[in-house]
Amino acid sequence: PTGFEFEVVAHFRPTADTWDPMHGLAGLRGKPGDEYGVLSDEHLRFGIEFADGRKATNVRPPMWSVAVGTAGPMLHPGGGSAGESMAHTTFWAWPLPPPGPLAFVCEWPKYGVPLTRREIDSELLLAAATQAIELWPEGPEGGMH
Repeated sequence: PTGFEFEVVAHFRPTADTWDPMHGLAGLRGKPGDEYGVLSDEHLRFGIEFADGRKATNVRPPMWSVAVGTAGPMLHPGGGSAGESMAHTTFWAWPLPPPGPLAFVCEWPKYGVPLTRREIDSELLLAAATQAIELWPEGPEGGMH
């Protein structure tokens, strides 16, 4: 009931260029020889924007909010995998968005994908959050031992 998970999937046509899909998809991790945190055109850049203007992106360290001094949003990468022509990874977004449009934004300069924005009504997530069931209550009785 406090956040949501989404999946980013990238399909690409294999070329003579070698591309490490998880490097380009997951964010600024760097690969051997790179300076950590260098944003190259190879990176698929994406993020979310809440109706109130707060944003978070994959080009910041995990659990980073670009709206400094606010309570999120934050993105944290989860699991993923890659193959010859596809890569995907999940992201946990926190907190739940306020009412209004929730934008998913991306661009991928190396592959000619311009800045693209798609919105959904955050009410879809807010309604789903009311259906959440707590599996392990917090506290000594419900914690891991």
